Amino acid sequence: MGTKRKLLSLGIPLLVESVTYPTAEEKDNPEEFFKKKPELAIEAASRLTALPIDISKSEFPAEIDYEKDEAKLKSYCQELSQVSRLPWVLLSAGTDFERFRKEVEIACKAGASGFMAGRALWQEATQISSREERLNFFKSQTVSRLKELTQIADKWATPWYVKMGFKDGRFPELPEAWYRNY
Repeated sequence: MGTKRKLLSLGIPLLVESVTYPTAEEKDNPEEFFKKKPELAIEAASRLTALPIDISKSEFPAEIDYEKDEAKLKSYCQELSQVSRLPWVLLSAGTDFERFRKEVEIACKAGASGFMAGRALWQEATQISSREERLNFFKSQTVSRLKELTQIADKWATPWYVKMGFKDGRFPELPEAWYRNY
């Protein structure tokens, strides 16, 4: 039995993440990498979603500090949505919260099905030495950030079932023992 079927038999979706990195030469000249990043991220989404996975975790397909034109940023996300055969969610990739909030809104308006956030929510807590202050940060800042991102996704994101071709969450009747051929 393949890995995906094992995971599905346990009710666990398979999420796969793609992240692009600059070559050694591009590290010395980041603008070269930033110019290529949209093409790389979109190509990665196209190839990745052809695999037997359930959801694609994608980085934002442009460097938001390099490309300032919001219409262009949205068009990159729309292109990523078009080539993606599956629902995709935006990953935070360690960016700061303010940038990630903007990326989530752009990506969700352009077809993303949501977000997966880690460090964008809590990374400042690593600089807080007091356990009590750190816990307070998690309870206040992290929770409010997560609520804010959830509101953006609720308002703008494309539900996963719509991307899969099911309108209004209505699924076709499945024949008995459908899973045997899945």
